[in-house]
Amino acid sequence: MVTIGAGPAGIYSARKLAEAGHEVVIINRDIKPGGLVEYGIYFNKHKLKEGVRKQFRQILADDHVHYLGHIKVGEKADLTINELRDLLKPSAMIIAAGAQGTKALGIPGDTAAGVYHAKDLVYHFNGLPPFSEKDFKIGDRVAIIGVGNVMVDIAHWLRR
Repeated sequence: MVTIGAGPAGIYSARKLAEAGHEVVIINRDIKPGGLVEYGIYFNKHKLKEGVRKQFRQILADDHVHYLGHIKVGEKADLTINELRDLLKPSAMIIAAGAQGTKALGIPGDTAAGVYHAKDLVYHFNGLPPFSEKDFKIGDRVAIIGVGNVMVDIAHWLRR
C-alpha cells in the first residue's frame, strides 16, 4: 500500500492499514511528516504539537510503516503517480494531500498586493520553505477574514 501525504489523514490511514497487516509506504513532499499539524499549528502551542508528534512517531515506528520524505508526487515532480505505481507496485494508493491549494474569495481585490492566504502565512511563521523565505509585506493596519483557530494564530503572530 502507498499513502501519498503525511498529514493527519495520511498517517492515520497508514496506522489502520499497518494494524490490518499491510506494508505501507508513506511518500511525503516535506522532509518532516505532520502536514498542517506540523506546519499549521502556531509555533508556541508546544503541548498540542508535541502530543500529536508523539502519536505520529508511534505510528511511524511500526515495522509495517515506511516513511520517505522530501519527494514530490505529480506531473513535473520527482515522481508521477504512474512511475510510483510501476516502482512499488502497490495493491492500493491513498492520496492524502488535502492542503495543497488555497481558495480565493472571488471578490475584487482578492489577488492584490498585500493580500495573503492564511496557509501561506502559517507556513511562513512555522518555517516551511519556500514560504519561510518569502517576504510578506504587512502594514500597520490589517484585516483578517475568518474567525477560526488559524485566524486567531495569525492575529497573535501579527501582534508580536
